[in-house]
Amino acid sequence: MSLLKKFLLPSLFGLIFLGLTALFISEAALGNLGKKESELLRSTLMVEKAEKLRNIVEAATGVAEAMYRREDLPEAERQQQAMAQIQVMRYNANDYIWINDLQGVMRMHPADSSLVNKDLSDLKDVNGKRFIKEFIT
Repeated sequence: MSLLKKFLLPSLFGLIFLGLTALFISEAALGNLGKKESELLRSTLMVEKAEKLRNIVEAATGVAEAMYRREDLPEAERQQQAMAQIQVMRYNANDYIWINDLQGVMRMHPADSSLVNKDLSDLKDVNGKRFIKEFIT
């Protein structure tokens, strides 16, 4: 038997096997690391989005409360002024706040004025959830 067959080929195959094993283990480890990093990024973005939403809702609530405390205007005028100020508020460039009452009637919608004064309490999302009722609850 030649030296090549006795020593070099088994060693070469062993190195190739070892290299492939290391490659698969590394790929699995990097995949897990990537998945963890992705989950962390998603979590961070969701926290930031919730904070932005909380801030805009608090600002809108502040506008409504300030108008409510004004005693120099009739209630209907105060409501209209509060809605006018809230109507122009935006977050994330294109997102907005609308106002509905506790019966599900839309009182102000900055993107679709045809919804104003309509009862939307039975409006469903793509999953069949009556989301206006959920908001009221």
